[in-house]
Amino acid sequence: FVAVIGPNGAGKSTLVMHFNGLLKPTEGRVLTHGLDTGQARISKLAEEVGFVFQNPDHQIFTNSVVDEISFGLKMQKIDPEEMEKRVTEVLGVVGLGGFRKRHPHSLSAGQKRRLNVASILAMRPRIIVMDEPTIGQDFVNISALMHLAQRLNEAGKTMIVVTHDMNVVAENARRVIVMEGGKIAFDGTPKSLFLRSEFLKGVSLRPPVVTSFAQELGGYGLQGDELSVGEFVEAFKRTYSKH
Repeated sequence: FVAVIGPNGAGKSTLVMHFNGLLKPTEGRVLTHGLDTGQARISKLAEEVGFVFQNPDHQIFTNSVVDEISFGLKMQKIDPEEMEKRVTEVLGVVGLGGFRKRHPHSLSAGQKRRLNVASILAMRPRIIVMDEPTIGQDFVNISALMHLAQRLNEAGKTMIVVTHDMNVVAENARRVIVMEGGKIAFDGTPKSLFLRSEFLKGVSLRPPVVTSFAQELGGYGLQGDELSVGEFVEAFKRTYSKH
């Protein structure tokens, strides 16, 4: 579960759009599971890497939820019986089982985002890239989407999330890549990143509020590397139960 972060214009979206051939390298090579993305067909790369765009409306163009999910499968020439099986399966995974015949544009923003994910899941890629998935989403939708992403990750999918939301990074990612000026400025764990306060200032990033609060209380026994409210509460209880 990898988060790609950095200031605006750092090259985050440009980088991940090379993973499935949406962009082609102008020099060097990009390899995805051994496939040269500069040479491989987009349809072949789509079997390896699924891409969920920033704006869900940019990925919706059919007249029903079922048609939306089936489109990619038809392009892969999946037989009708297998197609129906996959559509039913992914609708259950994303919680849209009762929306098969609904027009996609009648769905809420959160439902559209889950439909985008379902369309990708049906093609069974090994890697799923989500570009700014939390933009325009409320807390409930963000929580539901990240819970789904964690479940997919636990089921064996590599998740790559481009985001400005440091809470998403702290609570979900196991690896963080910080980009600046088109280059990798940091590659490590969320805990190691959010302890580097001077580096974060240099790339215009801030740790989650709870982490900043824990760091302010560092002189009172906390480590300052707590990434979630749950971690903070447990650390607080451990520290002050001794007194």
